[in-house]
Amino acid sequence: MNKLICGISTFLLLFSSACTLESVVYDKIPGNDFPGNEEDVRSLVSASAYNVFSPRKIFNVAAGYCLTSDMVTDMGECSWGNWENWKYNSYEANDILLNDAGRNIYFYSNHLSSMILNIDRIRSVPMDAALLERYTAELKCGLEFLAFIYYDMFGPIPIPDLETLKNPREEKIVP
Repeated sequence: MNKLICGISTFLLLFSSACTLESVVYDKIPGNDFPGNEEDVRSLVSASAYNVFSPRKIFNVAAGYCLTSDMVTDMGECSWGNWENWKYNSYEANDILLNDAGRNIYFYSNHLSSMILNIDRIRSVPMDAALLERYTAELKCGLEFLAFIYYDMFGPIPIPDLETLKNPREEKIVP
């Protein structure tokens, strides 16, 4: 009888507490709360303007910008056996940009729009004007360097303006 009462009370305790669960999303930051101070702005600029240029992102040794840009020239040639057959049969013209290395570089294009949105996002944060100008310049420098890399690899690319990025559901062709 004692086991039955203990089992029923445990059952009721488990199921009564499960009814009060609230869902919490941990991987999204609400847009109106962040960034709120100088430290948040520094973290946002570090993640946005510098993260994409790390060795594990666009400057990946095995499939990053340096290797991909060298492979479409004679600088990427190596002395391993059978190199000419691999080079001319697998990668004609700029075909390397469409293979794994090129796809890896192309996947970081969303950082362009992220940097544009973050420049606008940090404008309303109350902080020192000189520091705000420095963080804005760092984001613009990262944006322009990434745009240069894409221009070098793919030619002229469309970069959306702030109004287009703020209204993503509108169907607007970016020149």
